[in-house]
Amino acid sequence: MERYKLTRYLYNLVEVKQSLFIAILNKDIDESLFWAFELFYSGFYLEGVPYINDIFEKIYKNSNENLIEYVTKITNEWSDETKNENELALILGSYVCTLCIRPYNLIPFISEFLKVNCDKLLTDVESSAYVVEFQEKELEPYKTIILDNPTKILPKACRFSLHKNVNELFDIVLPEQSDIVTIFNKDWMYYAYRSDVWKSRIEEYDGVPNNEKKTIEFRNDDLYEEFTEKWYYDPDEQAPEVKHKLIGVCDKQLSIAEFCKLYNVKMKTKTRMKKNHKIIKS
Repeated sequence: MERYKLTRYLYNLVEVKQSLFIAILNKDIDESLFWAFELFYSGFYLEGVPYINDIFEKIYKNSNENLIEYVTKITNEWSDETKNENELALILGSYVCTLCIRPYNLIPFISEFLKVNCDKLLTDVESSAYVVEFQEKELEPYKTIILDNPTKILPKACRFSLHKNVNELFDIVLPEQSDIVTIFNKDWMYYAYRSDVWKSRIEEYDGVPNNEKKTIEFRNDDLYEEFTEKWYYDPDEQAPEVKHKLIGVCDKQLSIAEFCKLYNVKMKTKTRMKKNHKIIKS
């Protein structure tokens, strides 16, 4: 619970990172950008390019040597303190789109993290020489949505469901489902305060966390009313389909074998061989 954090649209941070990884594996550019900008606009700076660098190192680098110089350039630009938010967003978008059109090799990842040996990819994909330059006009669908009625934001903003079917496979530790429901319906502001975007919004109206009660307390009722008029998403009253996208339970978790098959990786099979043992007397 101490590590549980909610993003700008009230997704669980850890599962957003996981969903970004899966969306990139699926080569779904729109969804990959959605999760990447969910991290970015929530204020999780280290979960942007640095996190995607980890993905590049694990599954892309060996198959894309011609991309190493590009990644170095992207990393340096991301660290440039003179870049404004819009420039950083375009850097992140370009990086995500570029990886989505490149081949990857999951074998090192599966071996290291899932502890399974694999022979080879079932389908070999040749490396591409292309990189993508994400344009400013393409950024608009991923910017933070602000409406006069904040309770209407989540149905409009939450376009994708979290990829929860790999939680067990990736050893994702979450609170009990009943606790997650309580967080979403009742205590969401306390856990959203752990992201920079919500911390800034709450503190603008003199809100402070009460760690004992797991609530946000405002200096007076007027400030609380002002805050709710602009930012109260009222998740408890959202439609079931919205809640399912944010906290829904996955009925079936992927097994290692299913994950490998889904991403065209051939698992090694152990073959039992009969051996004739010859005893030599000395």
